[in-house]
Amino acid sequence: MYSAVRAEKIPHRISTCVDVIETLCRDVARYVSTYKKKSSLFFTCIEFTCTFAVSFFRNLFNWLRKVWKGDGKSVKIKTTLLNMKRYITLLLLVATVSLANAQQPDSTRNASDKAATGDTPIVSEEDPAQFPGGDEAMCSFLCNKVIYPKTARNFGHQGKVIVGFDVEKDGTISNIRVEKNSWPELDSEAVRVVSLMPKWKPATIIGSGEPVRTHMAMPINFQLDGGESEEIYNFVEKEAQFPGGDKALKSFLSNNLIYPKKAIKKGIQGTVLVEFVVEKDGSLSKVIVKKSVSRELDSEAVRVVSLMPKWKPATIKGEIVRSYYRLPVHFALQ
Repeated sequence: MYSAVRAEKIPHRISTCVDVIETLCRDVARYVSTYKKKSSLFFTCIEFTCTFAVSFFRNLFNWLRKVWKGDGKSVKIKTTLLNMKRYITLLLLVATVSLANAQQPDSTRNASDKAATGDTPIVSEEDPAQFPGGDEAMCSFLCNKVIYPKTARNFGHQGKVIVGFDVEKDGTISNIRVEKNSWPELDSEAVRVVSLMPKWKPATIIGSGEPVRTHMAMPINFQLDGGESEEIYNFVEKEAQFPGGDKALKSFLSNNLIYPKKAIKKGIQGTVLVEFVVEKDGSLSKVIVKKSVSRELDSEAVRVVSLMPKWKPATIKGEIVRSYYRLPVHFALQ
């Protein structure tokens, strides 16, 4: 008697379980369809899997209920089992595709999304874009074109504006915008001057030499005459110089560099890029490594730079200013 009562409750319990699974799958499918990205195959596969799971469990329950009630003879069991097998196979296939897409690297999916939208990626591994004539020509261009706004001069406004822009494949400038603002009139003047620039030499992919679109950020300094500013300039009209010029600098490096023994044993060689600030009095400060090779070579490059005498400082319109200087220090085994 007890066994018979329990047996009668089994179809009801199976139905309850199927209802719970069906509700869960529908909720997941509804959530995914709301938040999925249009170009994401992964989310589409999840939605399709959940929808299929609902149909699979509902058909499975109907078949079990017919068999349980003794209607098994009227049901084509072989055909039903074959249909269940097809359902399971298709579900496994969809799950495999979803998993494979989920494990795909983000960079690959991003590239696919950009290709689908037609956007040109801004490449980072490249030879950078360059103003025609180099940094010195660009500094000269800025010094000649920048006009200090009268309103800013009257109110004593000064500061640095960082202007961002894109250099297209043909060298033209586009998408000019202020990335770090100062005063409104200074921001407008900085954007105006950048918009007057001629075509740049575009960036190229290292190795292939193919021109690519790239992003640039240019600091433009506004300083009133007699203003007390401790600004450190990246671009100047006349760069700081080692006493005696480039030949004297090379001679100093060759006479003072000591190749570290550990680096020799390990066969390490390369170029360390050292950055430092040339102060107004010519002294050097804030010596750091911008491009590292190894701990031994980096330390030796910094040590030698720290031994240097005072430099001739940089100037803008004849005025001495603090400036950054980047010096490549070469280490080569014989």
